[in-house]
Amino acid sequence: LKAGPTFGGKFNHLVAMRILLLFGVGLSLFVSCSSTTPITSTDDLTARFQKIYQRSLFPGFSLTIVKRDTIAYQQSFGLANVAGQTAYTNQTTQPIGSVSKLMIGLALMKAVEKGLLTLDTDINTVLPFRVVNPNVPSAPILVKHLVTHTSGILDRPSAYLSLFSILPGESLTTDEARRMQTELKATTDGKIQLLGQLLGSYLLPGGALYSADNFGKTAPGITYSYSNLASSLAAYIVELVTKQPFAEFTKAEIFDPLGMKNTAWFGKDLPPSQRATLYWTKEKPLPRYIHASYPDGMLHTTNEDLGRFLLAMMRAYAGQPGLLTKAGFQQLFARQFATTPVGLNVKEDNYGVFWVWFKNGRVGHTGGDLGLATLFAFYPDKLTGFCFMTNVDMEDGDNSYKLSESLQEITTAIKEFEALN
Repeated sequence: LKAGPTFGGKFNHLVAMRILLLFGVGLSLFVSCSSTTPITSTDDLTARFQKIYQRSLFPGFSLTIVKRDTIAYQQSFGLANVAGQTAYTNQTTQPIGSVSKLMIGLALMKAVEKGLLTLDTDINTVLPFRVVNPNVPSAPILVKHLVTHTSGILDRPSAYLSLFSILPGESLTTDEARRMQTELKATTDGKIQLLGQLLGSYLLPGGALYSADNFGKTAPGITYSYSNLASSLAAYIVELVTKQPFAEFTKAEIFDPLGMKNTAWFGKDLPPSQRATLYWTKEKPLPRYIHASYPDGMLHTTNEDLGRFLLAMMRAYAGQPGLLTKAGFQQLFARQFATTPVGLNVKEDNYGVFWVWFKNGRVGHTGGDLGLATLFAFYPDKLTGFCFMTNVDMEDGDNSYKLSESLQEITTAIKEFEALN
């Protein structure tokens, strides 16, 4: 393999790209380029995106823009599969990375409204095992600590990355498949543990994945440390209090009511013909994979369905009841930090229930994983927002700058369109 970033170096990307690359670069540098034609219509916007795509390294990408309670724009560009020249469409499915966590937050609030728990519930009153931070054993971990990444549960890189598994039927001899096996220690059977088994093995002394390094040094609520596994623990708590598997609960309570017919936690549950291939680079397809901590980032969806979710959440913020009561939605978005925790990224202002309040004025989330990147955010005051998905990795050292440059052009065009009356 050529010199370059390792998949093992992927860990910081999984937990920080949402700030450093996407919202740090893509959403804060809205600088118009004088050499481009001003955007005055959807046709102008499509023409701009087509030009960006033609000179970019994206295999494919899709966008939905919501303005004033309606989907104002929805389009896809490029290829879902380069070798087969399959078009990326609004019905193409792919994982969306950490934007998946917004579904955990909504599911938790559904459980809250059913009277099954509160954000102040001690997790050890719900779990079938006892989670104790060995560094601060007397400090209780509350649900609100999980949803704001202040629980003290850390993602130990070697353990978290080893939870990738290549699905059966995929070639194991491509460079990228070999790298996943050697650098991440990914398995090749496509099997994952049940959430309770996985989390028990990570959080309980004697567990196969347990280490004192799985926990921080301070009491819950004091230090911010983005944690995928703590997020999946929140999903597991939803399972326990609702007495339903998390995937089934979210389908019944979120996806079906919103008409998200092409959305599922596992790719096998969606039509193979609509599936996007994920790429390390445009020339290097990745094998299909799954991750055992699936609620934190493995939701598969389409531009069409993610647009439905964005529209529903923006309507909810504006005060319209829907999947939750008006009060429930207010709690979902409400800023949880009375004082800023140690370690919070400088580009973040606060947290709702997994919703990130950014200092650029937007609220939402972003996602990055092997072979994909996602943006999902809106301006609460202007009630304009967008979602963006692409089926290529944004981290590869040889291409990351050019990809982020193209992403900046895309978000600049979105900003221009959002500003139109």
